[in-house]
Amino acid sequence: MTLTYKGAHSRLFYVRGKASQHQCIDCSKQALDWSHIHGTDPDNPDNYEPRCRSCHLTYDHIGAGRTDRVGELNGRAKLSESDVREIRKMLANGVFQHRIAHIFDVSQAAIMCISTGRTWTHVKD
Repeated sequence: MTLTYKGAHSRLFYVRGKASQHQCIDCSKQALDWSHIHGTDPDNPDNYEPRCRSCHLTYDHIGAGRTDRVGELNGRAKLSESDVREIRKMLANGVFQHRIAHIFDVSQAAIMCISTGRTWTHVKD
């Protein structure tokens, strides 16, 4: 019997605890999510690894075979990798997200996604 998404995660929490109690297996930051190992049985709690949000999104993106659409290679990308590095520096220096968005002609939501690690996770500083 295959568990529902919620059922599998409830079992995982019961057996292995919170992902935040572990380090990310990719970068050693504090994990936030349990990441299902591609190609394995999702009902087995041993088939999950703790990852930070950035590494989890990167792992899922690569596992889906979409590496040709990452960052600048995405036909809809407005930013370059150097732009993203500059945005991160500006954020670290306290520049407001709405100001950065205006400078780079993108939405404030795009800047927020960069700051929280939802997008451009493959770009390292």
